Amino acid sequence: MPDRAGSDFNRKIQTRTVAPEVANPIRPIDDIIDKLWDHRLRQSENDSKQMDASSTLCTSCGLCCDGSLFSIAPLVPEDGAVTPPLRSQGDDDERFLSLPCRALDSEKCCTVYDHRPRICGAFRCALLDQLDGGIITMQDATQKVAVAHQHKSRTLAVVGQFVDTDGRGMKDIKQSYRGLSNADQRRDARSYKEGEFLLKAFGHYLRNTFLDARQVTLNSAPSTISKQEADRP
Repeated sequence: MPDRAGSDFNRKIQTRTVAPEVANPIRPIDDIIDKLWDHRLRQSENDSKQMDASSTLCTSCGLCCDGSLFSIAPLVPEDGAVTPPLRSQGDDDERFLSLPCRALDSEKCCTVYDHRPRICGAFRCALLDQLDGGIITMQDATQKVAVAHQHKSRTLAVVGQFVDTDGRGMKDIKQSYRGLSNADQRRDARSYKEGEFLLKAFGHYLRNTFLDARQVTLNSAPSTISKQEADRP
């Protein structure tokens, strides 16, 4: 006589509906991999967009290279011999580049980008940190850079009536301006006072926008450059 219990068990096994994840245990793993891959692709796209934004902001600015923010850029032993037209100064232990940088062209682009010194790639101003951290939009960051350039143009236009400003950093220009004789100052006292005010105002704007604001920027990457390493105007 057939085993009725065994037959019922076999019949239940044959007619049982198997859950998809049990029927194909590989599928959930594929789904997870697909999701991770999609996330990584989106992250890569976001990283690429962020890099493009940072590059766009930097190339529209150039204030850390043209002598506005700093008067020197320190070098490290790993830099080795700098690429012309760069020319290092100082001894082997404390070499540096004088700013404005010789490799910066009229479009604010570096002509030795692939062989630039370490400090050039490591330095990040407060505005760039804010952009990368999502604290400020690209539009607002670009506007701040534009204001800085307008401010600089106006300052040099007035100050240039008294001292030579071509190819010189702001610290050098300030020193020459403040070193003018009383006779030179009185030659056009009103313009001289205006230039003095504009130099102070421009320096204040640079510090608040590109340097000191770092102290209140959340999640900002620390800069390699310090007050001791680079002589700020």
